[in-house]
Amino acid sequence: MIQTQVALPERLDLLLASLATDQGKKKEDIIVDAVEAYVQKPRTQEEILALRRAGFGMWKDRTDLPDFDALRKTMDRKLNWDDDR
Repeated sequence: MIQTQVALPERLDLLLASLATDQGKKKEDIIVDAVEAYVQKPRTQEEILALRRAGFGMWKDRTDLPDFDALRKTMDRKLNWDDDR
């Protein structure tokens, strides 16, 4: 393997160290994984469709999520057109 020196902002280095600790990996391994993902060949339309199909329904039957309809209603603006006159 060829060694390459990379300069990272302190913020990214701290995030990288945290990610490496969480995953039980070395920072170097996390960087290699990230570069491989970045330069990976573009996906074909068939691959993209297969990934979308694999993810379909992933939220179904989840009990740890909030009631999104109720949450959305709390964000609705109350418009009273008579107040603008």
